Amino acid sequence: MVQFDPLILRRRPRDDRRHYGGTSWLGGLPALAGRAWPRAADGVPLTFIGQIDLGVLGTIRPEAPLPQSGALVFFADLRQAEAGTPDHAVLHLPLNRDFAPLPEDIPPLYGDDYAKHFRFAPTRAAAPKGLPRWPLSLHPAPWDGERGEDAIGSPTRAEALRLGARERRGLSVRDPLVAAALPQAEVLPGLGVHWNHSLHLYGNSLIQMLRAVPEICAALETEKDQEVKGPMTRASRGRWAQLLGNRASAGAETGDALLAERQSGRDAAAARLDEIERLLPAFHSLVSEVAEWSDRRAAWDVITPEDRRRLAMTADRLQNEFKAFGDMPYGRNALYRLGDDTLRHMVHGDEALWQKLPQALRDHINEHYMMPHIDDGWSQALGHGRDRHGAGAALARDHMLLLQVVADDFMCFEPGKGGALSFWIRPEAAEAGTWQATTCLIETE
Repeated sequence: MVQFDPLILRRRPRDDRRHYGGTSWLGGLPALAGRAWPRAADGVPLTFIGQIDLGVLGTIRPEAPLPQSGALVFFADLRQAEAGTPDHAVLHLPLNRDFAPLPEDIPPLYGDDYAKHFRFAPTRAAAPKGLPRWPLSLHPAPWDGERGEDAIGSPTRAEALRLGARERRGLSVRDPLVAAALPQAEVLPGLGVHWNHSLHLYGNSLIQMLRAVPEICAALETEKDQEVKGPMTRASRGRWAQLLGNRASAGAETGDALLAERQSGRDAAAARLDEIERLLPAFHSLVSEVAEWSDRRAAWDVITPEDRRRLAMTADRLQNEFKAFGDMPYGRNALYRLGDDTLRHMVHGDEALWQKLPQALRDHINEHYMMPHIDDGWSQALGHGRDRHGAGAALARDHMLLLQVVADDFMCFEPGKGGALSFWIRPEAAEAGTWQATTCLIETE
């Protein structure tokens, strides 16, 4: 097995003057020294993942067969952020400050799935096209080859916790320490909405729902028009019974029950289609009303008590009257997620947004949120990395880990549920500088 002790990657505190500097970072723009932006096999620009300063890495881990200067710059295709081996690129470049602008034809982050990740983006054009920038510090950690790095009690895990790996889930307005630092609500204290930006999120999420109606209706039409076969023959009943592990005489009853269940589903689809058709004008009107209302509010003003009440009443109405349109992105009992998403937007936004957060909250974030949740692992260079389903372990037999980035809400990085993106290379290829021999892997829970 090819292994070198890992380096844990920790995001630098946001108030650090080096937030827009540094020589190792995730997200933002790459320093390409005049090189062309790498593209996927179909010609679409790849997403910039990050850069690692090899001078810093080599000082800490001189035994690793990597260049002692310059930087490794990583790109991957995140349009389908699910398990697999996406198109990717790894470049070895001199350290430089020649930042390349985003290509004009770069797609939204996560491609056509952008709406699942960015509720604030009502259109494809409004979705982010890259990960937010966050400079990194590199920290040596021991490796436990017996149990694996993320095993309970492993020295690597212990070091990650010491460095600040979170034992609480994402930043939330429901956290008492967070809530105490936010602008206090005069009414509806449990709502969790503090800035008008959350109203914009709400309006845009409803626009996304409205635009999804044709797709929903097409699926319901397909379900409604499915042929319901019957009556079942003795042979078909026996087949159903066999599939269900029941060869007894109850097979006939089972088949009839399945037939009835299918007919019930068909009837439910037809009824839901009728309900959507009946309610569509009213739903369209309400979505337009909410969008116009939110657009009239300055995003970063503190929300008024009147608008808090109106938001709660609107959520009640949507939940009670428009169930046929599917689950609301921000249901009446989950409006706190508006506040959560607004907080994350401010944390990885520009300096002006960051400074709008109270100092006590900025201090809290810098102390407790510079690494992902411990259950998702931690980003690192070298070592073994977090293995989800064995693919990483198989590569680790004769490859070395160049970089692994795990799911991190502060980075808007979501490679599937609890996923990880990793870059591997054989040591001899790294020594030869054959970076095109790198393997890229996305693993999910």
